[in-house]
Amino acid sequence: MRIVVYGGSFNPVHNGHVNLVKETAEKNSIDRVYVIPTFISPFKKDSAGFVADGKDRLEMCRLAFAKLPYVKLNSCLDDHSPYVLNFSVEGIRSEIMLHHLESRGVYVSSGSACSKGGHSSVLTAMGIPDKVADSAIRVSFSRMSSCGEGEALATALQEGYMSLAKR
Repeated sequence: MRIVVYGGSFNPVHNGHVNLVKETAEKNSIDRVYVIPTFISPFKKDSAGFVADGKDRLEMCRLAFAKLPYVKLNSCLDDHSPYVLNFSVEGIRSEIMLHHLESRGVYVSSGSACSKGGHSSVLTAMGIPDKVADSAIRVSFSRMSSCGEGEALATALQEGYMSLAKR
């Protein structure tokens, strides 16, 4: 299975985003796309200007990508750090994926320090099913993060999914 992680502020989401996902998936035989709306792009030096409410952008993304069954959203944009993303790689428990990522030099976590030993109470409060929460991955970016690091994460995730997913 081939996956793509597509993050952005989606402020607002538009047909260009949807068409990019659709064409990329069709031309490259992509099975799943994780769309991850962020509050503020960590790669933008100036975050001034209009930023739509997080709930509104998340709902816009849900509506925009609703007709693409291979797109999965797992994000909450209210009252969170703009540099922390959370998504689930369904079918692979986070601990297993974390070990795979570490073997590729990519270090992320499955939750915050206060969720050690179990899945996130925030994901539970959001209504995320246990099966999805058990496969959650938490990624932290900063203004010092590079595009190359993001690409390394995406590549390692795809390799992990290909080798670890139950077929």
